[in-house]
Amino acid sequence: MTPLLAPLLVATAGAISCQPSFKINPSNSGDAFVYYNLMSMNLRGASWTFGDSDHDSQSVRNYTYRIQICGEVESPSKIPACKDNLATATAWQFDSKGDRGECFRLGSHFDDGNAEWSMIDENEPGKGIQLTYFNGDFCPYHQKNRSLTVEIVCENRKTVPPAFVEERGECHYFITLPHQAGCPSTCEISAGQVCGDNGFCGFDTDTHTAKCFCDDGWSGKACSTKGDGESIKEEESPGCDGVCVALIFVFLLLLGLIATAVVLLLRVRKMNELNIRFAALGEELNPDGKLKTLCLCCVPHALDPPVHSILHDQNH
Repeated sequence: MTPLLAPLLVATAGAISCQPSFKINPSNSGDAFVYYNLMSMNLRGASWTFGDSDHDSQSVRNYTYRIQICGEVESPSKIPACKDNLATATAWQFDSKGDRGECFRLGSHFDDGNAEWSMIDENEPGKGIQLTYFNGDFCPYHQKNRSLTVEIVCENRKTVPPAFVEERGECHYFITLPHQAGCPSTCEISAGQVCGDNGFCGFDTDTHTAKCFCDDGWSGKACSTKGDGESIKEEESPGCDGVCVALIFVFLLLLGLIATAVVLLLRVRKMNELNIRFAALGEELNPDGKLKTLCLCCVPHALDPPVHSILHDQNH
């Protein structure tokens, strides 16, 4: 598995919906699609409500935010200032302080011109998805309309931790919301948790699909089966390619050269030792260093029996 993708990414054709999909081209090896399903985050008849990130500060107003995912929500009816706006919007920002309070739309309608899906990281679909609402109420100080981005981070578990809205740009508001719906829909759920909480959701560039990559000791499409399976360590132990084979060949060749050199060195040392021994033996036989030749024909006939002894034996 290689999680890096080429930056070519486009949303598929069709009206905006709660089931966005993206066509990507990983390493120019053919088109692939990533699918998401945010239907579980659409709270029909209700809304997501969050506080301001500066809710403990005394120097700024503490706003409340009412947001709908993949839809619109009614304006806070108890805030007089909200009655001056449309009846519904994708997101609201309001404060009850004062006679009328304050009320602003951070988006308009949930349609192609006022909402847009995108991935958090175009190189890693498993990180999550984000939804941006445009064309909220006009912001006089910055001379632009208010807007909001909801970053829905892929989260294995159902539990949603507390989240707060912050202003990151000129009248552009941002909230990070961990949720299972932020994971590609092809990463399966087991026991109420993405990948059984025994792995992580990532993109496989070999199969061109988002799927679960299981921890050691777990296997299956949802990482719900105990036992050896496809592990996240697969990335650390790829197959041996052409470069790997060439390196192994060079390594074996070097080992052969080293072994040959060692054998030759041992033979040279053995020859040197033999030469030294022969030289020492020669010195022992010939201490004065002069060459002596033993010739039996030049030696007196001391070795032969005396002539008179032979004649004496013949007379008797």
